[in-house]
Amino acid sequence: EEDILKYFDQHKDEYVVPEKRRASHILVKVGEGDSEETVTDKRKKAEGFLKQARSGEDFASLARKNSEDKGSGIRGGDLGFFGRGPMVKPFEDSVFGMQEGDMTLVRSEFGFHVIKLGKINPLMVRTVNEVRDSIIATIKSGTIKELAFKQANKAYKEIIMAGSLEKYAEAGGLLKETGLF
Repeated sequence: EEDILKYFDQHKDEYVVPEKRRASHILVKVGEGDSEETVTDKRKKAEGFLKQARSGEDFASLARKNSEDKGSGIRGGDLGFFGRGPMVKPFEDSVFGMQEGDMTLVRSEFGFHVIKLGKINPLMVRTVNEVRDSIIATIKSGTIKELAFKQANKAYKEIIMAGSLEKYAEAGGLLKETGLF
């Protein structure tokens, strides 16, 4: 038990589950060559979707009908759970500044995103009881490797002292002959 607790304390950072958030979005794409007027029109279009969602229209239905992100659009805009890092910065910053159920509009390099934050799985540290079996397996594996290493070193020294492998075996050294492998 003492070894388990000691290992857990020394490796706590391995048992941290980072915060993840589940968001959905409706993307209105903006191209590099779009004029300012076109960009303004696309912003207004995205603002209209946000207004519709805030007034009670089903976000998933709006995303299926209107999102230009076809991958998430068919799933009602659902992007699943994600942590920090995989999304473009303006999008990620917005999502990680929101509360569950919040909706907002943000622009990224892809265009305008109408975002709805669905769920937050907060950062957590798994308890020693949750990882006990894993720690035991790791300790046993390390102990077995250490014992095997010590045994191999002891045998090596005894072979050197005996002068040859044959003399070590004649003196009762632990040797076993195996077939080809």
